[in-house]
Amino acid sequence: EEAEELRRKVSALVDDRASRAEISRAVEQRDGIERRLRERLHAAGLVAPEVRLGALAAALPPRSAAVGYRRYARLSRDESTGESHERGWLLANVVRPDGALVRVELGPIAEIEVLVRRWRTTVGKSLQRGVALTPDAAAIEREAGVRLRRAVLDPVFAAAGEAETLHVCLDDALHVVPLSALPLEAAYVGDRWKMLYETSFARLLSAGASRDRGDDGGPWKLVAMGGISFNAEIQDVAPVIVEGAQAPPVELAVVSPEEDGEAARASQVSGGTRGGNRAGMWAPLPQTKHEVESIVALFEELFEDRRSLVPVLLTRKAATKRALLEHAPGARFLHLATHGYFANESVPASTRDPGEEEVWGERLGRSDRGLAPMTLCGLALAGANRGRNAAGQVPGIITAEELAGLDLSDCELAVLSACETNVGIRRAGLGIQSLQAALHAAGAHTAITSLWKVDDDAARELMTTFYTLYWSERGLSKAEALWEAQKALRTDFPLRDWSAWVLTGDPR
Repeated sequence: EEAEELRRKVSALVDDRASRAEISRAVEQRDGIERRLRERLHAAGLVAPEVRLGALAAALPPRSAAVGYRRYARLSRDESTGESHERGWLLANVVRPDGALVRVELGPIAEIEVLVRRWRTTVGKSLQRGVALTPDAAAIEREAGVRLRRAVLDPVFAAAGEAETLHVCLDDALHVVPLSALPLEAAYVGDRWKMLYETSFARLLSAGASRDRGDDGGPWKLVAMGGISFNAEIQDVAPVIVEGAQAPPVELAVVSPEEDGEAARASQVSGGTRGGNRAGMWAPLPQTKHEVESIVALFEELFEDRRSLVPVLLTRKAATKRALLEHAPGARFLHLATHGYFANESVPASTRDPGEEEVWGERLGRSDRGLAPMTLCGLALAGANRGRNAAGQVPGIITAEELAGLDLSDCELAVLSACETNVGIRRAGLGIQSLQAALHAAGAHTAITSLWKVDDDAARELMTTFYTLYWSERGLSKAEALWEAQKALRTDFPLRDWSAWVLTGDPR
């Protein structure tokens, strides 16, 4: 019996070593694919391996400046012991309208993270629609915002000279801060400065022109997904991508009154926010169904004179991963209203601290790398509560890495009306950055994402207002339409609910 037990232990050890070696090979293959992907994205003008000052300055629009925030390691000396210690530091490289480069040191990243966390905590205090903050709470919220603005924006404003528009590349904790919504005098930063968020300055350096809203003869296709049945049992989940398909509108799945009642009860328990799950389950988001239906109806009304209008509405049991993979290619507009997530603190990311990497490296069979952030975040689709299937896959989840594999080269605007960032400031930023980067890597010209859990009612109202403004004949750019929609919500909704949304990529 002892010999048999020893044989089983040795066999398990061999299997474990083989598994680690297999994982190690898979990680190396993934890294090679990512390198080749970056080379192709650079060739397409979507990313740039290096940015030359002269070229960037020449590419800036009039009265604009480029601001690149960067976390870096800085050595400091302990006067008492004489030892040197490495500390995270934040700086901003500002390219002014006159072409001058100004380096702005902003201080230790730990201190800035404290300011970020404090401001976000005070913003989260206002929870109910139509309920104003008490004077004390409002003062605390504003003071926290002022302190954060003074730390990360005021020095940049001073360095930007005569610029009125800032093209901003964020880093680290700043990924979870809507800089436009920080207080400035009696209003907000966005009322004084036009803040345009860039995933990289490659867009400014690219010679490719953005598609305008004129009729170029191609299909006008909208794919809208919401009101998703996370408990649905999905039979056909094989991923299929149909290139160039002109799909007709998708019929809504029939849902029983019992399922509707269950959705309503669960939404009350969930608090009506988009992001995360409770007790391992994704709660229904009933307002997202009304949201996408309103957007599709508006699309059909405003563009009814188009020769090739293709509205695709995916809701309830029809909002599957397979359907998204099939219909997203060729879409001019993509709107996904659902839960988003980023893996919790127990899962390693390749940008975690070295000590944490070593622990997880042992489990992965190597100690010099972790998991890519794009594999750790994604969106919940139909059947997400069903968990893994017999093949060990989760057909109700699509990761950011899978989103990056879509063909969104025709997509003028991709909106993720969802997000989950309550897993720590820095790791939350990784999730946001990864979802944005995934959409742009797939070819989307512009992306709109949220920075934290958002109220279901507020998200619906903001999105319908945004599309009304952008698709109307007023000629507003996407960035202008979003800010105007956010301003329109200020009367009825607290700062938390209207400020979460940010636009990256082409603002036009």
